[in-house]
Amino acid sequence: ELAVLESSVAPDDSDADGLSDAWETAHFGGAGEPDGGAGDDFDGDGLLNIEEYIAGTDPASGTSVFAVDLSMSGRAVRVSFVAVEATGPGYSGLSRYYALETSAALGGAVSWLGVPGYTDVAGHGQTVVYTNVAPGAAGAYRGRVWLE
Repeated sequence: ELAVLESSVAPDDSDADGLSDAWETAHFGGAGEPDGGAGDDFDGDGLLNIEEYIAGTDPASGTSVFAVDLSMSGRAVRVSFVAVEATGPGYSGLSRYYALETSAALGGAVSWLGVPGYTDVAGHGQTVVYTNVAPGAAGAYRGRVWLE
């Protein structure tokens, strides 16, 4: 249930914090407002505001987070996440993309590999589901999100 959110260049970013001014205004009343900076975690959910912006989650709700869900049915591993479209204030001209990655183990120098067919998924509000019927050596999955 790991998630990686990559930084991006926001349009209309007058205070150069990586957040769109329109997004900051919609969520915090304006750019540069207290608790509304990129490095703040306004809702205390463990995600910085810049990560909330990239993921398209609500920075004022501690339950609005990007997550990869894992479940098992027999030996099959089912991995899913919601691929949110980049719409609303602050996303003009941007698209949100996702990748599902796997690693044989965690700890030390972890090597993540993209799951074929799940490395450049455009968000349109759909639930993305991957089922690995023969998990083998794959020990972990993570989702990666970015804006372009």
